[in-house]
Amino acid sequence: MNIKLIPYSQNSDSDIFTTFKIILIGDSDSGKSSLLKRALLDKFDENYQATIGIGIFFMYFYVNDLKIRIKIVDSSGQEKYRSLTKRFYRNILFLILLFKTFFVL
Repeated sequence: MNIKLIPYSQNSDSDIFTTFKIILIGDSDSGKSSLLKRALLDKFDENYQATIGIGIFFMYFYVNDLKIRIKIVDSSGQEKYRSLTKRFYRNILFLILLFKTFFVL
């Protein structure tokens, strides 16, 4: 299997074979946006900025000469946006659940 990541700037949606949808869910301040920025941009921002509502990102790959789009939904962990984020649960292929752990010494 031959897999190649396509930079976003070199992308067009005209020749996409299929789209897969992934959603990140978890409490506020659990690191959903930080994980996504690290995976997509290889950056880490130490200044916490809460996601308001929903963040949507795309990754594009060629797999055996077929163009695949991955739609990644970064949901807000704040309670007031729960009704909005539930709309994005339809037709997901993967769900990534993030949570914080605390260690007391």
